[in-house]
Amino acid sequence: MKVGILGSGDVAKTLAGGFLKHGHDAMMGTRTPAKLTEWAAQSPNVSVGSFADAAVVGSAIVQCIEQNPGREAAAVSELLALLTANAEHAGATV
Repeated sequence: MKVGILGSGDVAKTLAGGFLKHGHDAMMGTRTPAKLTEWAAQSPNVSVGSFADAAVVGSAIVQCIEQNPGREAAAVSELLALLTANAEHAGATV
């Protein structure tokens, strides 16, 4: 399975590592691809692109960012979507 991961922080990298460990491919979507250059070089079967790239690349998408990735990632309506945001931390009422 190919998984699109929106985010480039610790949660995104940890989840990508888990998918990779279990034989899946991952694409990390980020606002700053250079942030993941070193990490991606050490991780086979991972690629890096924009939020829009990651949103349409696979059969599942994981959102690992607090902010909304915007309309560019809106093409995920037919995919399995996993959201990892901490609602309390992001200011939502729980």
